[in-house]
Amino acid sequence: MQRLIALLLDSDKNQQILSERISVYERAPRAYRRALGALRSMKARHPRRMSVSLAMSKGPASSEGSPATLIVASREGVFNERGWEARIPVIEHEGEIFVEDPDGIGLLLANSSESGSIGYLYAYPMELRAILGAAAIAILHVANDASMQNGRTEYFSDSQGWTSVFYPEDKYEQLELLTWWFGEQKVRFHKEAQEARKYVAFRASANEDGGGMVVKGIRKREVNPTPFDRNYMTHECAERSAEIEALASLGHDEAMGLIAGVPIEGYWTHNPIRMALTFDWDYACAASAVQLSAPNKEDGAKYVLTLDASGEWVHPSYDNCSDSIDVTLRVRFDAQRALCESSALHITQNGKELAFVLDQPTTNALLRELAVKRGISIACERKLLELDERNGYDIPLNERQISYEEYLRVGLEDFFKLLDRAEFSTETLETLDKNAPKSATETEDAPPASSYAGTPATAAAAGGSEELADWERELLGDPVDPRREVAETIAKVSTHHPGRKAWMVDDVNDLVASPKPSEYAFEEVISWLHTYVGPGYPVIFKSEAERYITEHMVAYLQRPEGEAGIYDLREKMLGNGSSILTHAGEDEAAKVMVNEGSECIALSFDCYKRNSDGTWNLRAGARREEQAFEQFVDDVRASKDPVFYFVAGSDNKTRRSLVEGRELLATSLTPADILYCARNRGVTMPAMVVEKALPGRRGLLVRTSFIK
Repeated sequence: MQRLIALLLDSDKNQQILSERISVYERAPRAYRRALGALRSMKARHPRRMSVSLAMSKGPASSEGSPATLIVASREGVFNERGWEARIPVIEHEGEIFVEDPDGIGLLLANSSESGSIGYLYAYPMELRAILGAAAIAILHVANDASMQNGRTEYFSDSQGWTSVFYPEDKYEQLELLTWWFGEQKVRFHKEAQEARKYVAFRASANEDGGGMVVKGIRKREVNPTPFDRNYMTHECAERSAEIEALASLGHDEAMGLIAGVPIEGYWTHNPIRMALTFDWDYACAASAVQLSAPNKEDGAKYVLTLDASGEWVHPSYDNCSDSIDVTLRVRFDAQRALCESSALHITQNGKELAFVLDQPTTNALLRELAVKRGISIACERKLLELDERNGYDIPLNERQISYEEYLRVGLEDFFKLLDRAEFSTETLETLDKNAPKSATETEDAPPASSYAGTPATAAAAGGSEELADWERELLGDPVDPRREVAETIAKVSTHHPGRKAWMVDDVNDLVASPKPSEYAFEEVISWLHTYVGPGYPVIFKSEAERYITEHMVAYLQRPEGEAGIYDLREKMLGNGSSILTHAGEDEAAKVMVNEGSECIALSFDCYKRNSDGTWNLRAGARREEQAFEQFVDDVRASKDPVFYFVAGSDNKTRRSLVEGRELLATSLTPADILYCARNRGVTMPAMVVEKALPGRRGLLVRTSFIK
């Protein structure tokens, strides 16, 4: 034990490395601020709100002992922005512990109170000596309090009865204190090292012992993050030109107000410029630059920066709303890389090509917003910030609240790097008609573009934590609670299609924590649908949620005879992957439509009431389904070509949906709805197979064979 104590008391070296680590984090982006809070909390937290324990680690035992983890953590159940665990790899032998590699890597875990981050755990690998520098103070606090509680040393307390947070400053007294305390813990440490880990501040699932936070995902951080140099904005950008300095001072609301003034017909919600600035990753952004052989005589332009956003846009909230994007901005710079007075904007909207000449304030505004988006993209690629994993999109958490200044700087820097590397071009610039916007008849050839975006989530997931040891990798398995995934999916749909009584999910955490209404997990899902989602509306579950529902649905349908549960549903097959679960009681009947596809399942729930005359009271939705079926049959008959694919479960009001560049027939009905309606009418329908779930909640891609 003396080897560990000596390492803890090696404050000169530990504090130096800790100070260097704090300096790195202070220059790092927001994603690293909570690590600073945790390190500082280890020095200041009351000893009775901290704990020191040992946990078993995976790995073979050696002659020296078994691998274990020394855990210094905030007290069990503490849940705020300074909830943390410092994890130190050690070797344990009969209660004696020591650090095998003092120059290795440990791990600091921390949570956050930010609304978008609740439930996520953040992992910061860092130098072991840096962790020891902070953990040593925490251990001294705990040991000193235990010494006073034990009567070994004089008891001190403040006016409220709290033990003073202090420890002996004298090195010899510290050595004596830690020697005594670690000796007292030998039996406990040895016992803990033989048992599976009991979570202190964090838990992998609700079923584990402990009162700590349940972790639904782990976000990894780099040992050496790329810093944001805040002085760049006031130095480099200002040196570029006064116009660029103006970009930094322009506010987001002011910029969007100028952009909204571009005279494009239609609602702002469907404006292609707004779509290009909406942050999701269903479309690609690209940037390129050229250097003209001679300055343009019209405005002195020497460089042209081309920014292009193209592809398919999906509404961040209403996933059935989609559109194609084709927006190109061509910004002109003079020889000093100062913005010229005007820029050219090209847009394709509903198959019609439009061209606009933007004045300098509007150019500033649009370039500013595109630079922010570019900065966010780079931050995602470098894993400098956490992504929103709640709503199915890979967008930064609280985008408007994270520092726009940082993103703007990074984006502008990237744009100017393109200008610095621009190749010579002999192209002739288009003449800008500054009097009024005009429709374009021809599309100007743009210089070859180099993609800079792609999907940040992929980039962010790449690489990983090579610095981590094997004993830590088991922690970084990103535990997923499929029940929570189910609840979150229902909550999203409930927002736009609430239940009969306009009930919506107010808090997913409350829904997950609510008592289970049945011993069958599948009936819990059905009860959630019944309460929070409109009658007959299909909810599409994917990934872990789909597997969870499928497994528990099979278990439910195979329940012993006589076990009715809540709904007592029984299955009737309608077609390949489509079935109906029904039960008719004395006063109420339940119907569940089931559609299974590749890694997706769609469920809809409906309930019927018996009238006093014995007939069933059909809901309005049932009549709408009949009408939708008639419309679907008419659309199939009216189609010019055979229907091999269509979109089911869609809200598309035009009855057409754009899927991977193809315009497909769309219907609000699922395959099970279609087969059910057809069976009731004596109509034979061809086989229908659900190929996949479309992004978000846009519906199901169904393969069939409606041959003309």
